[in-house]
Amino acid sequence: MEEKPLLGIFDSGVGGFSVLKEVQKVTSVDTIYFGDCANAPYGNKQESEIVGYIKNILSILKKNGVTHFVSACNSMSVFTTEKLLDEMNIRKDRYIDMVDAMHEIAFKDDVHVLIIGTKATIASEVYQNILQEKGVIFSTFSPVHLAGNIESGDIQAVSNDIVDVLMYADQAKATHILYACTHYPLVDNLFKEETKIKGFSFQYIDPAVYVAYQVKKWNLKGNKQIIYKTSKETDIFKKYKEFVL
Repeated sequence: MEEKPLLGIFDSGVGGFSVLKEVQKVTSVDTIYFGDCANAPYGNKQESEIVGYIKNILSILKKNGVTHFVSACNSMSVFTTEKLLDEMNIRKDRYIDMVDAMHEIAFKDDVHVLIIGTKATIASEVYQNILQEKGVIFSTFSPVHLAGNIESGDIQAVSNDIVDVLMYADQAKATHILYACTHYPLVDNLFKEETKIKGFSFQYIDPAVYVAYQVKKWNLKGNKQIIYKTSKETDIFKKYKEFVL
């Protein structure tokens, strides 16, 4: 009997909703979304903690029948190794993460990319290495509390964080801002509004779009049903279900 595909998209909290939204545009496969809101955000935690969370989430998804996996958290993507996937008995060709997606992006010669992400993601240098391989000029900036403020729904704090990012981008003479955290596209409208107010002209790169391209290649079919699971039901989790719709 042919295995029925079931996609599992998971994140430290609500950030992965930005990936789920893009994936829903290109596939009809049934999907489980898991947000670990009880432990969010991951970006400022130790590697051993994050790895423990990853294993727990993958176990939950496998028990629910997931056949294909998308890690929608950059901090998780950094620490999910082939060894870990082998340990969890997950095929590499059925696993996509945010870092993989970067290989899909083409850049012009005259760009300067500002990578914004959590401390864990920036410290890993995975995005820096990929851009370096592509010959792209880049800078980095970590708005330490932005993901947490998005997770908590503190819009004023989020706006303040965004202003800090834009001012740094201007000083660095960046042309593009790369969302190296899946929480950030959830407030893409605020980034663009503030960019306009400040008179800047940055372009924004969302790796979730390229993750969706990769999922599309799997050619998975279903009824486009979404099942939501979380380690802690929060108001912001409920809110971003609407974001996907």
